[in-house]
Amino acid sequence: MVRDGCFYFYWINIAKFGLQTDWNGMRLYLGAFLLAYFLFSVIATGQFYDTGTDPASIKWSQIKSENFRIVFPSPFRDEAARTAILLEDSYTRLGGVYKQSGRRSRTNVLIHNYSTESNGYVAWAPKRMELYPMPGQNSIPQPHDIQLANHETVHIKQLQALETGFTGVMSKLTGQQFTGMVAVLLPNWFYEGDAILYETLLAPGGRGENPSFNKDLKALYLSRPGGYGFDKMLLGSYRHYTPDHYKYGFRMMEYSRATYGEDLWRKSVRNTANIPFLINPVNLTLRSSASLTKRRLFNETFNRLTQLWSYEQKLYGPVEYNLLSPDNSRRYINYHSPLSAGADSVIAVRTSLTEAPAVVLLTAGGKKEKRLFNTGRTYPYFLSYATGKITWAESTPDPRWENRNYSVVMVYDISTGIASKLTRRSRYFAPALSPDGGFIAVVESTPGNVNSIVVLDAISGYTTRSVPTPENGFPQRPQWSADGSEITVIMLTNRGEGVYTYNIAADKWREDLEPSYNDLQVAKIRTDTLFFISSAGGTDNLFYITPEGETYRATKSRYGIADFNLVGNTVIFSDYDYRGYKIAVSPIRGERYDYESKAEIPSSFLDKIDLPSAPQTGLEIGGDGQRIIPVSYRATPYRKWQNLLNVHSWTPFYFDLDEIRTDPSAIKPGVTLFSQNLLSTVITSLGYEYSDGEHKLHSGITWKGWYPVVDFRLTYGGEPIIERGDDVTLEPSTRVPAIIASTEIYLPLRFSSGSFFQYIRPAVSHQYINRYIYDEDLAQF
Repeated sequence: MVRDGCFYFYWINIAKFGLQTDWNGMRLYLGAFLLAYFLFSVIATGQFYDTGTDPASIKWSQIKSENFRIVFPSPFRDEAARTAILLEDSYTRLGGVYKQSGRRSRTNVLIHNYSTESNGYVAWAPKRMELYPMPGQNSIPQPHDIQLANHETVHIKQLQALETGFTGVMSKLTGQQFTGMVAVLLPNWFYEGDAILYETLLAPGGRGENPSFNKDLKALYLSRPGGYGFDKMLLGSYRHYTPDHYKYGFRMMEYSRATYGEDLWRKSVRNTANIPFLINPVNLTLRSSASLTKRRLFNETFNRLTQLWSYEQKLYGPVEYNLLSPDNSRRYINYHSPLSAGADSVIAVRTSLTEAPAVVLLTAGGKKEKRLFNTGRTYPYFLSYATGKITWAESTPDPRWENRNYSVVMVYDISTGIASKLTRRSRYFAPALSPDGGFIAVVESTPGNVNSIVVLDAISGYTTRSVPTPENGFPQRPQWSADGSEITVIMLTNRGEGVYTYNIAADKWREDLEPSYNDLQVAKIRTDTLFFISSAGGTDNLFYITPEGETYRATKSRYGIADFNLVGNTVIFSDYDYRGYKIAVSPIRGERYDYESKAEIPSSFLDKIDLPSAPQTGLEIGGDGQRIIPVSYRATPYRKWQNLLNVHSWTPFYFDLDEIRTDPSAIKPGVTLFSQNLLSTVITSLGYEYSDGEHKLHSGITWKGWYPVVDFRLTYGGEPIIERGDDVTLEPSTRVPAIIASTEIYLPLRFSSGSFFQYIRPAVSHQYINRYIYDEDLAQF
């Protein structure tokens, strides 16, 4: 308590009188902080962020805009130009959120379009943004490139805002690692929560207004009075499921910005940059500006949300459904993608906090459960079943290149209990078996972002048909009609998500549900009636549209459903509560619903936050419907040999990374420089050490641009090793400083098979040391 009071009192002095007040105390904090910096940077430099490498055969191009340099594989040119425009729009619109001064250099952006991952990163040592542009099969109704551009640009702005004041000066003295170290003083929920907030404000369809994204917290706080405390949510739990910092961070940032204004967090970031040596500048700023702490903000946010959620539930009037899954009321267990497999049998994917994902068979009304097999790396958990066979997609790595992976189709035969890999090195997603089991419809997306529905032979895996999607929309969750004549998909377009159906005989697409920013999860057609799960109304529920065009809501889940299977006049679906998704069953009956209504969600504070002004995208549309890319965004070659070095950080002392892991005190006078190029193919270090009256030079380089990795280390200087008998006192007539050179060539190979992952690292190495050995016969060294 005394320590907190001391910090608080000192902060008041700073707030009123400026940093010149109490300079002795300031020096104490500054000295402690610099000491902590030296110790922390030793640890941090061993973990500069490296996401891996791309295939050596890739030819790279680049586009330079005002604030970004986008580097990408050459076939991705048009999409990279669109990314440049979207990034500049986001950067401009976010200019007033985080105040910055001075002209800044372009931020490097690296695109990994040979990966089937759907993600993005911003790292600050070395500084860059990395994008994985492949949309997911459970994507939100916002184009993935727009979501990535908005979300990751927020992170760029957050970290750039830290490069001012004391942190700005130290960053010039020590490089990018200092900003990365100071960034730790801001909580993770701030970074991700604010990114999701502005991802949602900058474009419709963001996660912040998505019921599926928000349902975990809503279920927790309405089912358990008071939910979990701040510490448990912050640190997580091995025993109970706790929604992650993306989810509770968004609600905290949304509430605080709506209630206390933008300046609260602008001050928090600025003070973190200016006075990081106060260790907890965020709490100090919250206290001074709004009589808050992080804990109080958390409690205030969820006390208010609980009130609003309770009010929503009273207005909504949810329905409780009969459950088919076993009684696991004391454990957090999910049952995904339930499918009817005959009378009284249901197949589903079972996940928990303690066990590997497994496909299980439920019988006896869901009371008995039998594990059929464990899956490999599978997400989202989608299954398809027909004629005694189950199919799904698994992610498999490239043996060598971390940023190239595949999605392959797996088939399990229930009668034999054998799982087999139908395709290899493919980019196939969400496989769906035809009713007769003869064909499998999959989503294919090429590295050049060409999207299509592909029909495979279910026995050989050969392609029998490949169908481009309308306007190159991204298809999700293909589903066959009962007679196998049509394939229905959720289509992600620039207008949101809609439902489209492909008629095989007519070779023609039709639009069944116009794209909108309601989140759609799966759609099926039965007897000319379209069934689909939608977020319309603020909760994920099952809807259906009759042949006459009338819309009905078939479920009224308390927190939302996911996946459904039609069986006669009933529907089987996954129904969520705070203990996970449970399998529920209900008769198919519905109430008329105005699907075009835009009901306001009372638990949202988004309308109370100032929206950044609309962008000037420059995305002109030509007569042929194609985008016209500005001339300034034309691509030029990116020469790998011209970009081998990128010195990003340095330290005013020397240490060996391997030695420091076992002996943190092994710090010597000197200097150390670190370099990592954008493609992460060349990682180098150069150091000078002065110890024991000797000068020593250290260098190291790791080359990862070829299939084998080459690692070279060289030390020059100091006393060489001299080996002689105990009775020999002679010295070498001439002595060359010590030279130690080592070279290792190795193959970091990764393989996966089902739920097993293997790593193999064959290597050869050579070491040279110029030691002196006394030869007794020659009586000389």
